[in-house]
Amino acid sequence: MKNKYNMVKTYSQLNKLELNALTFSFGTTKNDYNNYQVRYNKQGNLLGVSSYEFSQSKIDKIAKTQEKLDIIDYCNLKSKVHNKAYYQARHKAQRLGIKTI
Repeated sequence: MKNKYNMVKTYSQLNKLELNALTFSFGTTKNDYNNYQVRYNKQGNLLGVSSYEFSQSKIDKIAKTQEKLDIIDYCNLKSKVHNKAYYQARHKAQRLGIKTI
């Protein structure tokens, strides 16, 4: 994504105005992202700065947490309705070696 209105920059490339506009989601820090999307309008006014791409350490952390069964998976396994969510939870449990009924 590269034009004069939308740019992808690293944290060190952001200027003071862009740093002031930068916000993070709850529970994340600047170390969780590799780069940030900076948006300007045609008049050159800053529209916003948002996180763009996760760092490799954050990607690994997300992958680890997705492999665990959570409360939603348990509820889907106990459900009497065998829909797509049930079969996804069952498949995840089988991959982890957890017996299902």
